[in-house]
Amino acid sequence: IAFDGRLNRIRAIDSLSASRPFPTEDVDALAYAEHAEIRQVAVAALGQALQRTTLETIVHAVTDTNAEVRIQALKALAELREPSTLQVSLGALEDARWEVRSEAARTCGVLGQGGAAEALGRLLQDPAEWVRHNAALGLIKCGPQGVVTLRAAAAKGIDSASAALAEARLAPVEETPDRAG
Repeated sequence: IAFDGRLNRIRAIDSLSASRPFPTEDVDALAYAEHAEIRQVAVAALGQALQRTTLETIVHAVTDTNAEVRIQALKALAELREPSTLQVSLGALEDARWEVRSEAARTCGVLGQGGAAEALGRLLQDPAEWVRHNAALGLIKCGPQGVVTLRAAAAKGIDSASAALAEARLAPVEETPDRAG
């Protein structure tokens, strides 16, 4: 299935991640398979199924030789929302492939820690538009440090920063515990 096109890989990921009981050991082993397509499916399924026990495997996949596996690993880290993975996500911001840098920026934003603000701010100058876009959106989630970085970039005429600030102003206010009644 993993070799039979992107749509079938997505179906395999969805089927595996929905399996109950989840075959943790088997899927974890597949994340180290010889073929990149199999590793890609396995890592994505581990993330979608929220398998925290395999966090080490997912973190290892962030440095895989295949860009698609690295992207799936970053998506899995975003799904797991594990703050301890921020450093590996920050490291992926330096990847040679813009697709990986873009996903790493999104993941750093999901983790939403102020510690990512400086690195995401540097990506506002990246040559790839999607990297700049995801870095700007990630900065919004980095709290006050991210907003300061975006405002400074917007003042310099960086369009992605201005767009993210505008989008944040238009977004509905997220419900917080003290507003929940």
